[in-house]
Amino acid sequence: MIVPASVLAAIRQPAFVYRREGTVEAANDLAVDWAGGPLAGMTPADVIARLSIRRRDGTPLLPDELPVVRALRGEEVVDLPLAAATADGRTVYVLATASPIRHGDAIAGALDCWQDVTARVRAEEAVRESEARQRALAGSLDVERELLATALEHLPVGVWIADAHGHLVGKNPEADRIWAGDAPLVKSIGEYPAYLALDAGTGEPLAPEEYPVARALLTGRPAGPVELRICRFDGTHRTVLGSAEPIRDRDGQLAGAVGINLDITGQKRAEAALKESEERQAFLLELNDALAPLADPGEVQVAAARVLGEHLGADWVAYFEVDGDDYVIVNDYAPAVPSVAGRHRIAAFGPRLLAEYRAGRTAVGTDTETDPDLSPAERATFASVGARAYVGVPLLKAGAFVAGLGVNAAAPRAWTSVEVALVEETADRTWAAVERARVEAALRASEERYRELFSSMGEAFALHEVVLDDAGAPVDYRFLALNPAFEAMTGFPADALVGLTAREVHPELGSWYIEQYGRVATTGGPVRFEACFPPLGRWFAVRAYSAGPGRFASVFSDVTERRRAEEALRVSLERQAFGQRAARSVFWDWDMRTETLTWSPEFYDLFGLPPTAPASFDLFGSVLHPDDREDAMARIASSIEEHRPLENEYRIVLPDGTVRWIGANGDTTYDREGRPVRMAGICVDIIDRRRADEALRASEELTRSILDRSFDALYRRDLETGRAEYYSPAIQAITGFSVEEAMAMSADEVAARVHPDDLAAVTAGEVALQPGASEGSVDYRFLRKDGTYCWVSDRFQLVPGGDGRPRYREGIIRDITERKRAEEQLARFDEQRQLALDAAGMGWWHYDLFTEIASYDARYCEIFDVDGTSRPNEEILARIHPDDLPGVWARVETALDPADPRPYSVDYRILMPDGAVRWIEARGIATFEGTGMDRHATSLVGTVRDITELKRDEEELRTYAEHLRRSNEDLERFAYVSSHDLQEPLRLIVSFSQLLARRYRGVLDEDADEYIDFIVEGGIRMQTLILDLLAYSRVNTKAQELRPIDAEAVMAAVERQLAPSLAEAGATLAYDPLPTVTADPLQLEQVFSNLVSNAIKFRRPGAPLRIHVSTRRLDDVWEFSVADNGIGIDPRYHDQIFVIFQRLHTRDAYPGTGIGLAIVQRIIDRHGGTIRVESTPGEGTTFFFTLPAA
Repeated sequence: MIVPASVLAAIRQPAFVYRREGTVEAANDLAVDWAGGPLAGMTPADVIARLSIRRRDGTPLLPDELPVVRALRGEEVVDLPLAAATADGRTVYVLATASPIRHGDAIAGALDCWQDVTARVRAEEAVRESEARQRALAGSLDVERELLATALEHLPVGVWIADAHGHLVGKNPEADRIWAGDAPLVKSIGEYPAYLALDAGTGEPLAPEEYPVARALLTGRPAGPVELRICRFDGTHRTVLGSAEPIRDRDGQLAGAVGINLDITGQKRAEAALKESEERQAFLLELNDALAPLADPGEVQVAAARVLGEHLGADWVAYFEVDGDDYVIVNDYAPAVPSVAGRHRIAAFGPRLLAEYRAGRTAVGTDTETDPDLSPAERATFASVGARAYVGVPLLKAGAFVAGLGVNAAAPRAWTSVEVALVEETADRTWAAVERARVEAALRASEERYRELFSSMGEAFALHEVVLDDAGAPVDYRFLALNPAFEAMTGFPADALVGLTAREVHPELGSWYIEQYGRVATTGGPVRFEACFPPLGRWFAVRAYSAGPGRFASVFSDVTERRRAEEALRVSLERQAFGQRAARSVFWDWDMRTETLTWSPEFYDLFGLPPTAPASFDLFGSVLHPDDREDAMARIASSIEEHRPLENEYRIVLPDGTVRWIGANGDTTYDREGRPVRMAGICVDIIDRRRADEALRASEELTRSILDRSFDALYRRDLETGRAEYYSPAIQAITGFSVEEAMAMSADEVAARVHPDDLAAVTAGEVALQPGASEGSVDYRFLRKDGTYCWVSDRFQLVPGGDGRPRYREGIIRDITERKRAEEQLARFDEQRQLALDAAGMGWWHYDLFTEIASYDARYCEIFDVDGTSRPNEEILARIHPDDLPGVWARVETALDPADPRPYSVDYRILMPDGAVRWIEARGIATFEGTGMDRHATSLVGTVRDITELKRDEEELRTYAEHLRRSNEDLERFAYVSSHDLQEPLRLIVSFSQLLARRYRGVLDEDADEYIDFIVEGGIRMQTLILDLLAYSRVNTKAQELRPIDAEAVMAAVERQLAPSLAEAGATLAYDPLPTVTADPLQLEQVFSNLVSNAIKFRRPGAPLRIHVSTRRLDDVWEFSVADNGIGIDPRYHDQIFVIFQRLHTRDAYPGTGIGLAIVQRIIDRHGGTIRVESTPGEGTTFFFTLPAA
């Protein structure tokens, strides 16, 4: 054999030995395994066909292009990357090389070796695919940034952008709207108080560093949200929620901050209104608790009067019922006046009040003695019962005046609308409670009466039978009879329910109701409660009692609105109590007969007088403002003389010089001869009211100014004439028509300019709205004067005329053209985002933590193989692999931690219905509400992706990498052992050959001398190859520890070492200041030496050689460049020059073994760096390599 079988078997890669004539003589076992059988006798064409050999790009390969064919011809061999198919169906990638086998000068055959580079090729492909995905993602991110910038212009929140020094460099239009002006872009944190903001809790102005944007810049962490009270540039105040987030660059350095202002003024006002309503609800709750346990109608009336009287601080309250020409008061609440319980003539109300009551209208009087609408007889009636102020609420049944509720005060009183509404509500509830008590009494008294009431009662009634289990415990109840009110209240027809059980109707019904009713049926004891019935989502007041063995009856009413009202009442009462404490008022009394003046203790504090000073007119006059003293006294005198109440406003001067406005009201008592005998009244601090009056005037002026400058157009149109009565100036900016032109348009002319597709919606919106109802709103397109359409939002309400029918349409028109465009852009953005998710194979999900409702897109359901119509979240949780579930929950809990929430990313397995196991990549983030201890998560949102194939690819890549590592280690050991063991015999060959040359040169013939020279030359070349191979293998096996090394010192040593060669070549070596890097000093020296030696070797004849070494910093590495002006390298061979033993020139033209650059690349790889080449033939070459910075 040309090559011994033992040598062929020692080669760890597929290897073939070809005879001179071009057929395979032998192949090692690995080559035979790949081919699936013997290869002996095959030609290169046969081998190509057997292994489906082709180029890497899939193009076919001719036999003459194989390296082994070129070697057999004695041509220069270039390693060739190829692809082949093994007998077991695998595709492998190889680097084919060949060497001729010579017998003397003749080529006896060739050795063809294939290096298996499949793992490396696939790894490179994976890297390229990853880079392509990153580039595609970067492109999509650029588009998203542009869309985000457009969306920012139309966000409903104010956005501020500051650089790292606190300079405000940008804002959006909403920021200017919130601050009511063109907000300046201040240049430092110290200038932030140009935007005056107050702490909503303390009312103190914020220090510059306390602004959210400043805090985000100073701490590098998110700031807020914090509630702030801001003073706008137009002098008004708003409440905003301020927050800020730091912005960081790619290196993680703080680059600035973005601040967010959310205007929550409307929300705060709504909260204030809700608080007032809650106070009202608290009273109604107390009233309900007082009336609920009472069964006697008279007791109900007395209890209602007492609770209302105590709440209002009234002097008399009574519920009465009309009986023919009389009205009857069973009992009344009269803590400070005589009781008038009993029967009275209904005519005593007087004709005016009686007419009001019969019409069903509430009557309110603030002072019966001064009310011009009362006759003397009516005044006398009120005086006889000690009533100076009153509220009377009639109750009508079938249009007839049947009952009422009266409230009196012994002194004049201005009843508030809340108090009047409370009296009306109490009247209705008392009536309902009285009716309920009578119904219950009738039910107990007579079964016949029960049947009558069963059909007519306003409350729902049901008769039930309890269902017991084998142990005698109640587990359900059955419907036996239902009244019409039950059907009306629940929406369930009685015929459909009778005979069914509660759980058949409501499977989700809890056990609490069954336990309550079961106790009534089994023990016979009644029960009362109020509870929310989940299936209907309503509150009911329920009374249940035994209706015989195993049965019970329930009477209930819908109290949902009452419960809501009671909650609102609680807030309202709290506000009212606070207002009463805050109001400062004092009482005074002047006895003209004794000329004595007395006042309440609070008078001293209000007027700034010493508490020990006796009350007198002189003392009173001493504190009056000099400019008001004469007028104040004159008003007192004129009120006495003209027999009219005193209404006086004046200023007083306190001891510290402070001026305070006082409002005084009083009335005079006269004797029978008309002489004044007494004047009494109150004084109130009205400084706040005076200021409010001034503020109101200023506000009205400001309102007029705002209307003139507003971007929104206000209008009022007479629906009967079709003509507009008012348009604000903004109508011209919106429509192009001047105010005069717009006023001249009829309703038909306006309608003609509405886009035809929108006209029906505009008309329907007005028809559907009732007079006095909450406002309506419609968006439509309007044809401007210039012929273009603009989008407008028209918010309006219908105002009734004197006859109660709609007479006017009032509203606000806003140009929303830009908003509509933004909405279209946002819709496109959402569509593109979904396309991006679909392209990435990702599914989207959202989970509301309060409602426990989850939302998914189609891709999500497809990944988990759920239909998404029931409760897919439960199915999905059940499919997570049990070993992975704890880890998933741990990541989710981290995201939900309000103290340190972090987005999560987790990979886990799911078990599919068919038994398959798939890998899922899940990412999620939580949203939060509140601050401090009240901060809590509200929802989770995220994406999922099926990464099963990716996991398989990663596992294959790890397998390939491990295989490649072991293969490389084997190759290194083989190269080291082989080259080390070959040195000794080769040394003998070279030594004795040189000895033969010295002793026998000229003794033998010329052919012998030439043969000896060939032996010596070949032996020396073989020694060089072995030494280079040892150096190559020792890069990893004999390396030193990497440590900080001065690259410039190493370069200087190389320069000294190569000085003779540089001088011989006439070369110039220059290098810039070089940095300190983390490297092996000997290997770094070898890299510099090999690259500079290469430049010397491949210099351009006739051109002075110049070599230059420089560096530049790239993140955490230094990139070195070694440039020369030599012969250059054809770009086709840039990838081949780093292959071991790869040569581009003949040995005669340029000496060497072709291993120098392979050693350089191996050293750079060991250091975790990269190496590349840039070259132009005939101009020079530059090698670039990177090393880690020290």
